[in-house]
Amino acid sequence: MTVRFIMINSSFSSLVDLLYSLKRIKKRKVIEVQRGDLVGQYLGATEEKTSAKIKEAKGGVLFVDEAYRLTPRNTGVDYGRIAINQLMAVMEKGDPVMIFAGYPTEMKEFVSANPGLSSRIKYKFTFPNYSIQEMATILENGIRESGYLYGGESSLADILEKQTTMEVRNQQNARLVKHILGEAIINLSSRLSFQDDGAMLVTLGDEDVIHGCRAFCGPTEPPYQDDI
Repeated sequence: MTVRFIMINSSFSSLVDLLYSLKRIKKRKVIEVQRGDLVGQYLGATEEKTSAKIKEAKGGVLFVDEAYRLTPRNTGVDYGRIAINQLMAVMEKGDPVMIFAGYPTEMKEFVSANPGLSSRIKYKFTFPNYSIQEMATILENGIRESGYLYGGESSLADILEKQTTMEVRNQQNARLVKHILGEAIINLSSRLSFQDDGAMLVTLGDEDVIHGCRAFCGPTEPPYQDDI
């Protein structure tokens, strides 16, 4: 059986491992792209950029995040449509495996707006939103992998639950954790100086994580803006 096309809306690392163990892909390689990586600003640029990413992902997985941003919005020339058509042209070959990710409602619109795309989707997966504890674990791992420590008195799970809304957590999932960590590190850097103890420079406190949460605790996620 040839794995041609997979659509999901959340984490996919375990799926990539599964595809590799089943020998559906030759390499544990994931090339992650968004609209800007595939769509050019002038005629001919989209074909060139999309072709390059397909070639780069050969033997592995081409992961298109926020794939619904490729959805054509008018009946005229839309470079997103060109990118989709080019991707569709290689789907039947099964190499690379293509994973399109996005929110369920937007992804339904994405598929329905592109005739012929639905018939090429062989598998669909919808992953549940992360729990507070799972998000805390992701944040803890991210802190460690970034070379930092967490020395706060409150648990990360408690901070996430109190300082973020369920709506934002469900909208952004692991991406929210990534943003929180980035803001927390910036806050740590801004409140300390190089004269402080070395351990302090790499130890995030409650206030840093809380600052990161509050930067993204609005009731809704701002609508995306295409840069192309």
